[in-house]
Amino acid sequence: MKTKLLFVTVVSLLTCYSLAEVDEVEDEDEISKADIEECQKETGISSEEAQKLSTSKLIQDESNESHRCFIVCIIQKYGLMSNEKLDEELIIKITKTSYEQENKKFGEKKEKFFRKDIKDCNKLGDATEGKCMGGYSAWKCLFMVSIKMAFANIPDNTEPSS
Repeated sequence: MKTKLLFVTVVSLLTCYSLAEVDEVEDEDEISKADIEECQKETGISSEEAQKLSTSKLIQDESNESHRCFIVCIIQKYGLMSNEKLDEELIIKITKTSYEQENKKFGEKKEKFFRKDIKDCNKLGDATEGKCMGGYSAWKCLFMVSIKMAFANIPDNTEPSS
């Protein structure tokens, strides 16, 4: 069940158009294809690379600037990031929705931990150098935090460390 929740959480973050209830989006697939093509053109990668990266949302070779920039572009198109910074409020909203859909509780304590983790991911992004490295590092961190949150058993009497 935890694996299913992890999958739902990560997929929910990646498909935030529907979960964030953006009314102007009529055909999610069509918009996604347009976004992929736009990001592909912006970064100069091949169609094959764009398809592979848009599916995985992670890259094998982090030194590849074009691949990093493509992922950042896609994540920004989803609205999860702006100027290479994760959108904390939207990510929290999507995560709460995802938990509710699985009939799981996303209480105040879990939210505090997750907010701190998102902030830490943005700080990690700030500490990196290289084109698109900050945004990609923050995204990869969020991906790992999502895994941690899916498997975490956070008691109600604990507080996140500073």
